[in-house]
Amino acid sequence: MGITALGTAILRDVQLSAPENTPKLGTLAELLDSLAVCSPQRWTEKRDALGGQLSRALTLAAQKLEPKVQPLTPPHRILRNEADLDAWVAEVRKAILAKLPDGPVQL
Repeated sequence: MGITALGTAILRDVQLSAPENTPKLGTLAELLDSLAVCSPQRWTEKRDALGGQLSRALTLAAQKLEPKVQPLTPPHRILRNEADLDAWVAEVRKAILAKLPDGPVQL
């Protein structure tokens, strides 16, 4: 399978495609027609979902190119000082080192 076909398959798998109805904003009538098709709230939902779809697409691409890749999401923290940073880095390092024997790790 070529890179283009692989990319197309991944985008299909994560249900990511070009928007069907790009809003037209040129005139007031076009704006009102666009809002009738898709509300601002729905566009916000679509935008918010895009991040998750792109993340999934990246993970699938990595798995296709590097079959043993293991995704790892670093823990979320609020770091207030250097000690907090050092503790977070140590925690992430420990998690990565635990997974490395089984293959590469994707952050």
